[in-house]
Parts: sequence; structure tokens; C-alpha cells
Amino acid sequence: MIVYKLESVGSGIDRYGWTYAGLVDGGYDMDSRVHLDDIEKDGEWFNGLSAKDRRIVLAIATQRWSFLKSSRRAMREGLYSLDQNRDLHDMVDPFTGAVV
Repeated sequence: MIVYKLESVGSGIDRYGWTYAGLVDGGYDMDSRVHLDDIEKDGEWFNGLSAKDRRIVLAIATQRWSFLKSSRRAMREGLYSLDQNRDLHDMVDPFTGAVV
């Protein structure tokens, strides 16, 4: 799994929006993850993001939203179901918090 480093807040983020606390050795605490949806939007973590790190977080949130929209459209058109794409089982709309 790829975790993108967010130096300004001492953590990392994966492509699904899960954040991980950074460790002293440069790794991440993979056992204590927090999803972007669960982080207070006007709190210390978001306010502490540098411009570079904020672009990374926004790109991941935007990419997830685009993926969810196209996946819902494909499911409506019968191209595949949730059972055929296990990545969608725990996907949450980053803006409304609705489970797909």
C-alpha cells in the first residue's frame, strides 16, 4: 500500500482517505488509522496542512468522489455490482458521509 507523506502534520494518507500517524523511524502507525471523514474540517489537523500537503489531501478526496460517481453510474447501468468490486464495500462519499 502506498502512503503519501504529509510532513506538515506528521502523518501520511493512502488513496482511500485513511490517515496514519508518523513514527520516529519514518514509518507509519498502521494500527491506528483515522479516515478523513472523521477529522474535524476546521480543526488543528486540517489547519496545520501546508499548501503542498493540502493539495495532496484535496486530490485524494476529489479522486475518491469521481471514482464513486462513476462507480454508481456503472452499477445503475448493470456493468458490475458491489460484489464484483470489493474496494467499494467500505467507500464513503467524502462530502456527504453517505455509504455507497
